[in-house]
Amino acid sequence: MSQTVREILRASALLLGLILLQVLFARYLSIGGVAPDLPLVGLIFIAHRLGRLPATALGFGAGLIMDLASGEVVGILALAKTLTGFGAGILYDPERSEPFGRLPRFMTRTAGLVFFHQILSLLLYFRTLDTDVLLAIVQHGFGGAVYTAVIVLIVVLILSRQSRRVDMQKAVNG
Repeated sequence: MSQTVREILRASALLLGLILLQVLFARYLSIGGVAPDLPLVGLIFIAHRLGRLPATALGFGAGLIMDLASGEVVGILALAKTLTGFGAGILYDPERSEPFGRLPRFMTRTAGLVFFHQILSLLLYFRTLDTDVLLAIVQHGFGGAVYTAVIVLIVVLILSRQSRRVDMQKAVNG
């Protein structure tokens, strides 16, 4: 089995785990009715690591599974996660030696992608919502985007610290 196939299988397993966490535990993480989108966090990192095509395909699969699990209109999250995976994959740079070397740029792009995902999925759901449009955009669109982007920032900081620790161990051990 090639390295790429192994990475895609690992990414698929990660997304399935995050979907399971989302379905089972996200409501316990909600603040004011807004929960972070854990599969979206994983999708952004997958896109950053594997690129546009795998992120687009995995985004579609993750969104479709979440649509089926929610019992709502099928296809809304699949479309939103497909387009977000594609957008995040465009930012993929295989030549970059340090994954999060330009943290402010990475977080700005990530926040934009998360906001795009939240607004797109919210606009597609408007047909089924019984709430004020502006309130929904502010609460779930902006609030959900900020919450999910904060989770991404925490993961980035942890991963960058771990990668520095690994680099230091390589330098010491020679």
